[in-house]
Amino acid sequence: MLSLLFVWIEFQLAINLRANFFYLALNFTFAGILKDTDVDYNIPFRGIKEGRHQYEFSIGDKFFEKFPDSEIQKGALLARFDLNKRSTGIETHFTIQGTVTVPCDRCLDDLECPIDYEGKLYFEYGEESQEMTDELVIISGNENFLELAQYIYEFIYLSLPMHKVHGKNKDGELLCNQEMLERLGSMISNNDEDEIDDPRWDKLRDLIN
Repeated sequence: MLSLLFVWIEFQLAINLRANFFYLALNFTFAGILKDTDVDYNIPFRGIKEGRHQYEFSIGDKFFEKFPDSEIQKGALLARFDLNKRSTGIETHFTIQGTVTVPCDRCLDDLECPIDYEGKLYFEYGEESQEMTDELVIISGNENFLELAQYIYEFIYLSLPMHKVHGKNKDGELLCNQEMLERLGSMISNNDEDEIDDPRWDKLRDLIN
């Protein structure tokens, strides 16, 4: 009878151990997913194995709060990083897709711009962290994370058109804020009457016309 009791106890202990192990494994996997969407936009490359890994970052309005001087006010994008870790360094292939909101160059109203960016970035191990080129970055042995926030922002910014202005509707009418355009036009007319020589007014005139 006692032997059967011991067998039953061992069986229950084995079940509990397996259940605890499964619970810990689930938590570890979930923590890894949270790392992928870390609010600091960092990848802990020291702790991952060599080979290919994928990460996704959801980019919203809070991301652009990190760059208070930026003309980008808000956005909704998804950044995907395909990371290939090697013994000599890390190769990343990335895509960023979504939209951002910036002021219109013509009327200053909100303008939604689509973003569709694709590129590569190489990280190589070295003695001192430094950017060698636009695509090559040296990371020192003291670094544990790939800090991607600044790169993500620069990729998004480079995707913006040079002239950020509202288009026209099907009738050929500008979608800009007409009241603002009238005010700017009035200011330009007053400047022309005063014959003030300022190249900034010329640029503004070109945008409105």
